[in-house]
Amino acid sequence: MRNYSIIYFLAGILFLFQCAYGQQVIGDSWSKVKTDKKGNIKVIYANNTPFIYQKNNTGAIAGLEFDLITEFASFLKAKYQVSLDIEWKREQYFKDCLENVKNGQGGVFGVSGISITEPRKKEFGFSPAYLPDIELIVSSQNVPLFTKTAEFGKNIANLKAITVKNTTYEENFKDLKNKFFPNLKYSFVPTSDALLDSCIKQDNYWGYMSMPVYIEALNKGKKIYRQHFFNVVREGMAIAFPLSSDWKQPINEFFQQPNFQQLVNRIVNRHFGNFAADLINDASSKSDNKDKEREIRVIELKLKNLLLQRAREKSEQKQSQTRIAYIVLTVFLLLAGIAAWFFYNREKIKKRARRELALKSEEITAQSEHIKESFQRLELISEIGKQVIANLSIESIIETVYGNVIELMPTEEFGVGVYDDYTKSLVYEVYFYKKERLPIFRVPVNKDNRLGIKCFNLREEIVMGDVTNEYSRYLDSLDAYNKDELLNSMICLPLLVGEQAIGMISVQHSDKNAYDAHHVNILRNLAIYTTIAIQNAQVFRQLEQQKDNITASIDYAKQIQKAMLPSGEELKSHLPESFVFLKPRDIVSGDFYYLTTHNEKTVLASVDCTGHGVPGAFLSLIGNDILDAIVFQEDITEADEILNRLHQRVRKVLRQYDTSNRDGMDISLCVIDKKQQTLDFAGAKTSIIYIQQGVMERLKGDKMPIGGEQRETERLFSKQTIDISQPTTFYIYSDGFQDQFGGEDNQKYMAPRFRKFLYSIHQLPMQDQKDALKKELEAWKKDYEQLDDILVVGVKL
Repeated sequence: MRNYSIIYFLAGILFLFQCAYGQQVIGDSWSKVKTDKKGNIKVIYANNTPFIYQKNNTGAIAGLEFDLITEFASFLKAKYQVSLDIEWKREQYFKDCLENVKNGQGGVFGVSGISITEPRKKEFGFSPAYLPDIELIVSSQNVPLFTKTAEFGKNIANLKAITVKNTTYEENFKDLKNKFFPNLKYSFVPTSDALLDSCIKQDNYWGYMSMPVYIEALNKGKKIYRQHFFNVVREGMAIAFPLSSDWKQPINEFFQQPNFQQLVNRIVNRHFGNFAADLINDASSKSDNKDKEREIRVIELKLKNLLLQRAREKSEQKQSQTRIAYIVLTVFLLLAGIAAWFFYNREKIKKRARRELALKSEEITAQSEHIKESFQRLELISEIGKQVIANLSIESIIETVYGNVIELMPTEEFGVGVYDDYTKSLVYEVYFYKKERLPIFRVPVNKDNRLGIKCFNLREEIVMGDVTNEYSRYLDSLDAYNKDELLNSMICLPLLVGEQAIGMISVQHSDKNAYDAHHVNILRNLAIYTTIAIQNAQVFRQLEQQKDNITASIDYAKQIQKAMLPSGEELKSHLPESFVFLKPRDIVSGDFYYLTTHNEKTVLASVDCTGHGVPGAFLSLIGNDILDAIVFQEDITEADEILNRLHQRVRKVLRQYDTSNRDGMDISLCVIDKKQQTLDFAGAKTSIIYIQQGVMERLKGDKMPIGGEQRETERLFSKQTIDISQPTTFYIYSDGFQDQFGGEDNQKYMAPRFRKFLYSIHQLPMQDQKDALKKELEAWKKDYEQLDDILVVGVKL
């Protein structure tokens, strides 16, 4: 029997746990929403007009905090392109609202005019305060306005104190009871709305209420009194969320916008009246309680004046409506008289009206068709303009324009000449004569006996319907034209950028008067688009040329850097079993490797210079030359001393002792003495990995770079020695591989994964190890951009 009791007891506990867990409110975390670009949040509230409430007539949610949450969702949509699905959950009691938020998980928020208090800070996360928190004592209309607190205390037993459980209103009562009225008794109502209704509709009630709710009640003309003492000022009102929530960052970003206060003021004024935000802020800014009380009384006075003004406006509106009614009646009588006069002539009037209506209808139809045609024409020209501007070569621009012109107007000859400043001529890359494309040709702009050149030089439109009879306005004769060359109708327009002509566009046809104003307007619009497109094409051509020049220079620098690095044969001659995996981010690299032999010792280094691309490559040349000078000219082969001298000379060469230059390099340097069977390692912000008898070890270098800022008096590097009397495989590398982003979640490769991968391939032949590294990098990086130069050197001794 006892065993059954224990089982029932445990089952009951499990049931209660499942119930509690099942009721937990859960929303999506910010990290998930940010990644998925969408998500769901829960907003829990209890009715508290005007902060947030459900409208009785429609059930729709409204209020200050509803607007604030909606604006927050719009902010995230604009900044992070995320779409939020907001689920509103109403609780009957304020305490249930707080409890659900406290126990919630992820994107769960609480709103209901929630005050920030020290105890609540231990249970909730809060947004910054969006509204000052001033709480006042309000009472039913039949309760006198007491002038002294003592007088209030004498009458307190005859009044009914009410509050909302687990709110700051209740805390205020507890404070009054502890400090002033030990016999104070009070009862609870479910919500702030219920508290307000009790004070308005019933006698002898009093309790605490937030200042915004009180202002809103006055603004609506509610009958409620305020006692002028025991006002409470707190930190402010805010949006609450679970302590563990990761939504604090986007909430703070929203509240810290430069225009956030203006946004809040707009919302406050929308719900409390046009001056409410300024009045509330003024009252909260007063440091003295008397000043606060004085400011609140000013608010009450202004609200009363506003209500009187509304009453006057309503009365004036009623008088205005009466006057309008008299006017309408007078007009009606007048119209009735006119109607009676026209009674005998109504058939005549109707016929005339029908005639006029028919004419108007025809006129409106014609205008409508004209507007429709104009709109369609504008739409068509705009679409053609997009096609023209989308091209970046002058040839394709002109071909696109021609392809559309032949569809829009009669066209037998078409061309666009683009001015070439070098040859002082108009260049016709594309010219069509009776649908046949002519070879490219040029016309000097000083050849002033042709209409196209006149149009360009004068920067004027030339439109003719009969060229042989109208040419004299521009030319003395037509001798420059062949007999069959000149057609009868022509539109020739300059391509202008400001006051400067960059070319001309022309269309011709053999029929006389082939073109009207409609065709001229079409070509004008196309000329504008053509001008813009040609400008873009010329700029693009210049940029391409500059890009080619720069790329050629960088390619040459690549050859120089390649010549600096030891060749594959040289590497194999010093270290037969070795590989170098070097993958620059750009054409040239800021990572390089160094290899030489001096005094029967092999010096090998992997170097990561500040930056990448051309700046890093320049620094690599400097580093390589300095290393050569240290080893051969200064006859130094001690690993730590090489780094000491390298640091000093880099700072000297880059003048870092007296300038703000902070460039430098990270380096792993090894000195291999095969005679003594030792490997000395010295590192600057780098490590070496070596494997002996299947065990991987890692030696860390000093935590300071070569070059850059030096705060210490003298920078000295240390060395560590590895016994290589047994088979040893070691790797030195830059941080490019392990810092590369990729994978399913676009994360860094990271050093632990890199070391694990090296261990997994260390028994392969060296060339296969290099190939494996290359494949691993590509599989990890996928389509993500390479962020840094990558260098890995592997050696087997």
